[in-house]
Amino acid sequence: MRKAIKLYALITQFILNLILGGILGAILGKNIDPDGTGEALYAGVGLIIGLFVSMILLWQFFRNERISKINDDK
Repeated sequence: MRKAIKLYALITQFILNLILGGILGAILGKNIDPDGTGEALYAGVGLIIGLFVSMILLWQFFRNERISKINDDK
């Protein structure tokens, strides 16, 4: 049960980072370049940044889990 809750939290965080990165990029693009294609461009950049941040957070989580398992074994 504990693993399922952790997995749910990780997946939810991953999805929300992507969505919020895209929305933030779209809002910035609309404010910076209201007449051009800046909204789509900034939304894409926001998605990429959200993906990058999500990967870093997942990597840190799995690294901490591995360290805690090693410490528990000792």
